[in-house]
Amino acid sequence: MAYVTGDLKGAEAKDIDTVYKAAEKAIEQLNFNITEKNLDKLSGRIIARDSRDKKVTIKIRATSENTTEVSIRVGFFGDETKAMLIYQKIQENLK
Repeated sequence: MAYVTGDLKGAEAKDIDTVYKAAEKAIEQLNFNITEKNLDKLSGRIIARDSRDKKVTIKIRATSENTTEVSIRVGFFGDETKAMLIYQKIQENLK
């Protein structure tokens, strides 16, 4: 996991569908309002708004059949603390 130029990036040893569902559940658990979501066999994206109306973007990309990259950005410039919280929730939902 690394925080680079406003994006928190990590990789999970799970298929893209499993990671996408975990991310969607994490957003719902945090009571964020999902405004857009899409998923195909290679990539997915969830866009939501937090309670302060900051845009939250989660990008998911399959790098292999059982490995998926996750990228999280909160707001325009990024918010490392909130992005870490979202990533932790995604990881909890993967267990």
